[in-house]
Amino acid sequence: ICLGEVWGFLLLSYLGRDICPLAITTRKIYMKKALTLAVLVLAAGSANAAEIYAGVGTTGMKAGYVHTLSRFFTARAEYNTLDFGHDFSTATVNYDAKIKFNAGGLFVDFHPFSGALRVSAGALIGNNTISGRGVAKNGGTYTINGVTYPAAGESLTATADFPSVQPYIGVGYGFAPNTMGLGFFADVGAAIGKPKATLKASSNLANTVGAANIEAERQNLQKEVDKFRIYPVVSVGVGFAFY
Repeated sequence: ICLGEVWGFLLLSYLGRDICPLAITTRKIYMKKALTLAVLVLAAGSANAAEIYAGVGTTGMKAGYVHTLSRFFTARAEYNTLDFGHDFSTATVNYDAKIKFNAGGLFVDFHPFSGALRVSAGALIGNNTISGRGVAKNGGTYTINGVTYPAAGESLTATADFPSVQPYIGVGYGFAPNTMGLGFFADVGAAIGKPKATLKASSNLANTVGAANIEAERQNLQKEVDKFRIYPVVSVGVGFAFY
């Protein structure tokens, strides 16, 4: 079993296929309060244009609110949700891999020409996780800390949890200040944050391998998930601007 290949295969499977509507999962209470407060602050006491929008991308489905601050600046609050899974098998192991995102976003957009082209900076705030579980088939083995163990029916579960706050920087098109009506938007950027790896073995396998070897393999896994400290954020969608 090569856990690094599992992470890469999962991300490529998700990023390389068509994005479809995804079910919205339960939001964290603190996230709802933060986003609600941000929207109220953005909307209060101004006659500038506002915009609501919805779209899809590598962070799942999103919906948000834009408020014009000046000819050159807009501010945004949004919510992203993603629940993507992919099952696959090799000759000796069955895999179950998942990506789950539930994150709010707060951004400031700079429009250098007072138009739709913009540079964006902000943060994703929430719970974002990549996980994978492998179950060995008959004759299957696991190599843990350089030692190979027979493992028919035994499982290993690896998880990478991203930081609850990930800085974001990117470029985009759309949300032009003080415009009206239906519009299109697109974003390309990156969310930055080092994931934390965990590794859990089924009880029989853990007893056979020992806690020290499990921890050594977790450290090897951490080196693999460190490669995903920059998560690509690409999205498209539509919005409606009004006064």
